[in-house]
Amino acid sequence: MVRDLFLAIDVGTGGIRSALVSHDGKILKICHKEHEQIVPRYGWSEQRPADWWAGTVETINQILAEVDGAPARVAAICACGQMHGAVLVDSNGLLTRETAPLWNDKRTQPQTDQLNKLIQPDDALRLAANLPSPAWPASKLMWLMENDPEAVTKAESLLMPKDWINLQLTGKCAQDYTEASLSFLMNQSTRDWSDELIALTGIPRNLLSPIQNPSEILGGLTKKAANRLGLSAGIPVLVGAGDYPTALLGSGACEAGMGSDVTGTSTIMTLIHHNPVIHPNVSNLLEPSGSWGSFTLLDAGGDAMRWARRAFHENRRSYDEVDAAA
Repeated sequence: MVRDLFLAIDVGTGGIRSALVSHDGKILKICHKEHEQIVPRYGWSEQRPADWWAGTVETINQILAEVDGAPARVAAICACGQMHGAVLVDSNGLLTRETAPLWNDKRTQPQTDQLNKLIQPDDALRLAANLPSPAWPASKLMWLMENDPEAVTKAESLLMPKDWINLQLTGKCAQDYTEASLSFLMNQSTRDWSDELIALTGIPRNLLSPIQNPSEILGGLTKKAANRLGLSAGIPVLVGAGDYPTALLGSGACEAGMGSDVTGTSTIMTLIHHNPVIHPNVSNLLEPSGSWGSFTLLDAGGDAMRWARRAFHENRRSYDEVDAAA
């Protein structure tokens, strides 16, 4: 049978989405499984990576069962996901901490304030093309080093959410350059980990996997994962990218001068450039094609819509109806 389908996975903040996509880009089937966002204290936000994998297995099993001959037709697998969530794993690929602080977790403000005292804005922008932020993994790792040192000591690798799924699929750890460019640990000029920023943060360098191209093949689907998913072992799994830069690519905004508005849980306005825009009010990331996306962010974009729909309409109106009323 011809392998003419691609399996896509999205590790979202609100849930897992898995989809079967045809060779010409048509979505044949998509399934969603919600997972809990844990808020143990005001300003904190975390999730269980184990929930991401459980949702991935459930949604993939469902879509494969609903498309004729799908298991034998899957040619490749690729995951994207919410960015910046700091997942720590040991040398056996096991979690050293049950939960991971997410992109919207603000507990790291003291660590961010510390970084702002240690590095001048011009130097931060020169090195990282970004200023320190509570969202970046560098701040999250600094918090973990102070508040859960045992988890950091036991860890061998820092993974982002979709990287954790890739580990379950392939047994391999990796980071891609879209994620690395927003870590406050990558040198924007060399596109490699920055010795200066690593020294500044005190983060163990061994936690940082080599930075890879999102379109590279990370490895083949392991027998263990294949058995869980009902697929054949050895199917190629790509490195993948963060959800936001993947959405940029999907929108067609991949050439200098193009712009994009992506509204999911958050809202992000982006312009594509050959080089990062060095300005204190602008953040920059590498997008999948290798160009720079310069952007501003509103944390509560789609989340605000969800709240308004629930608070004012008790979820009885569709989002289109809420838009029309506004």
